[in-house]
Amino acid sequence: MPPLHARRTLGCDGGMASQSAPIEHPAHKPFWRRPFRVIRENMRAYIVINAAAYGLAIIGFVIGLVFPDLSAARSASLEEDGTGELVRWLVNTRRFSRSRSSGSTSSGSVR
Repeated sequence: MPPLHARRTLGCDGGMASQSAPIEHPAHKPFWRRPFRVIRENMRAYIVINAAAYGLAIIGFVIGLVFPDLSAARSASLEEDGTGELVRWLVNTRRFSRSRSSGSTSSGSVR
């Protein structure tokens, strides 16, 4: 009987399709090194995605510095429609606080 890597496999049509290639197992690497291998293999995509993500964050930061009135206008609109009070309620409730002393709860909050 021929060795495993020399056997021919049957294709979908029932005929002889191709020879099976021998399977090479890579050397065992620690689990924490695998993500770096994936990044190294896909370096171009990694750089493009990171440049886009960090670029957008930096652009947003610069726009906030150049136009401080945008932040003030957004804050005013949040107060007008009641969203600002909702955000303060969520932040001040015990559900999102690490301890009671880290944030004060308003008297009307639901516990």
